[in-house]
Amino acid sequence: MREFGGGQWLLLWFFITLGVTCGNLLSNAITSAAVAYQLQVAMSEVTESFKETSAEARQEAQAAAERRQAEQRERRRESDRGQSLARQCQDWRAAHEDMDTYTTRTKMNEYCGAYREYIRTGRVSRE
Repeated sequence: MREFGGGQWLLLWFFITLGVTCGNLLSNAITSAAVAYQLQVAMSEVTESFKETSAEARQEAQAAAERRQAEQRERRRESDRGQSLARQCQDWRAAHEDMDTYTTRTKMNEYCGAYREYIRTGRVSRE
């Protein structure tokens, strides 16, 4: 059997230390890559879930806003001003159907437009 000298032991210690160090670094790199992949998968799932939840929340909010607008339009139709504008629109429409003149058409468009604007916005540009 062959005996090692001092330099050979030192060289053997160096290579063993180098091997252990490289093994640890490689293990850390592999573990980091695995954790990064798992984090990416989890983040994509969370993002997808958030998008679905956000879409549902937006749809619910939009539906609620549409219901409120429909209720407001109905209240405006039933209000005194709404009924007055509706009657004026009907009167001018009937007059236009009977006479078909420039004035009846203009007034019909004016009053019916004011009625539609009031129902839609709650404001009347014509006072």
